[in-house]
Amino acid sequence: MFPNDSISPSICSNSVVAVEKIRVGVQPGEQNRNVLLGLRLREHRLYAAVAFTCAVKRGMWKAIPVIELQDEDGRARERSVSEEEYHDILAGLGREQQRVVICWWETSMRHREPFNVRWPMVDWKVGLFKLPAHILKEKFARRVPISFEMMAVLTELRDEQRQNKVENAQRHVFTRRDGRPIRDITSAFEKALERAKLKDSGITAHSFRRACISRWTDLGIPRDFVMLFSGHRSSSIHDDYLRFTDEMLVGQFRKAGLLLPPEQREQRKIV
Repeated sequence: MFPNDSISPSICSNSVVAVEKIRVGVQPGEQNRNVLLGLRLREHRLYAAVAFTCAVKRGMWKAIPVIELQDEDGRARERSVSEEEYHDILAGLGREQQRVVICWWETSMRHREPFNVRWPMVDWKVGLFKLPAHILKEKFARRVPISFEMMAVLTELRDEQRQNKVENAQRHVFTRRDGRPIRDITSAFEKALERAKLKDSGITAHSFRRACISRWTDLGIPRDFVMLFSGHRSSSIHDDYLRFTDEMLVGQFRKAGLLLPPEQREQRKIV
């Protein structure tokens, strides 16, 4: 069902821009492919519906097209990131972009959430991010502990902003050296994937969220806490995020002593 009777003129006008880009069809081609990749994202599906509806209303198309798009849930969220891949990607980024990727890796924040974090949301005394509901997809507040690596990034950003005496009226945490808030690192991230020879690996920004949640679970952090840190309320959704690396799987047997001969296991229990 499309909101034919509830489309505002401003939304309609902006949406037609997207329609113009793909009105020639969905034949193979780099430009069309990039547009359709954007439409795969869940948050853009309603926008696409509005755009197609506007195209019909304006006579650009006779009917709303049926386009089979690959499901984003099956594309981006299936892929995690190994620690080696993480460091390879970091090596291909400038420091401004590195700090955002470190945040993805250390906090399980979604792609754009770091760009909305303000300094009052950082509790230095307790060591927590206290993220308000209005900046989060799930629309309820989330608290995330700040790891050693993440604390180093925050300290670096704070000191950089103080030393450069940048104007930061909205108190953004992730800023460029001149004080401008970082809004997006997609271009730099894609180039880093190419440099790391991971361009066709299926890794996306969301892969770091999956990797973080899996890593916390592997470290033995109780499930209820991991769900709180990541903002998951549904167990089924949470479980779908878990993608353990080969090293994590073998590591569980190593921790339990199951890689040792039986006699050494017994000695380990006695000690």
